[in-house]
Amino acid sequence: MSNIETMLKSNKLPSKLRWYPESLENFKSLLRKGSLSHMGDEIQRNLGYSLQYLEFLDLQLKELVLSGVIETMVSKNFVITSVSIIEAILEEIVKNNNWHTKENFEVVGKAIYSNEFIDEDGSRKKIRTEILKELPEPKEVQMKFDDIIKKIKSKNKNKKKKVLNLNHDELLALDRFRKLRNKVHLSNVEPGKTNWHEFSKDEYITVKFLLHSILTDINLENQDKHKYISFLAPSQEEIEVIKSFKRFKENLK
Repeated sequence: MSNIETMLKSNKLPSKLRWYPESLENFKSLLRKGSLSHMGDEIQRNLGYSLQYLEFLDLQLKELVLSGVIETMVSKNFVITSVSIIEAILEEIVKNNNWHTKENFEVVGKAIYSNEFIDEDGSRKKIRTEILKELPEPKEVQMKFDDIIKKIKSKNKNKKKKVLNLNHDELLALDRFRKLRNKVHLSNVEPGKTNWHEFSKDEYITVKFLLHSILTDINLENQDKHKYISFLAPSQEEIEVIKSFKRFKENLK
């Protein structure tokens, strides 16, 4: 009986015989070491739940014969969830290293607008004035994923102090998947392109390996916990898709 079949209500199997993803506690133990040792319990839980969901999505893609559209949509959910996990991990690393963007001033009161006027170019314009007040202490600003990636890129230039052993190709992949993650908004489309064109098996395989590379990075110091994310490790067939990445090639020798 396959793992999927153990979950069918019609089989009426007891709980101990049904398939379940890895436990939350095991995933949390993977996420609280090394560069992530200061991660709060709430974030660990959110990431753990997401990893459980990924394991379930991965099971569907491996065991079910799906129509092209449904397979694409499952792959889309896998990609978006994976990128959300990656974003949270990188943001945590940025915070723990005190690289987070901070503001020394905050806006107080309402913005003040001037009267409309005609500019030199003939366009109608207004001037908006905001009043900012100095803060007693600098305040962290919620960083966009793009800014987080740029911060990791800049810090990784120092080979002796890399926070993650991501190479140039993998950092480029992060940019690519950041843009795909925005496709969670169904109206975010390019002319002639739909989810069918944006998400494929290649995206699923590549983001899976990228997430696995990050979660097993030596700086996370969790070598004894890698078994919990074995579902992210590539099969021989999947290796053919990802072998164009230089470091992937080295790891797969």
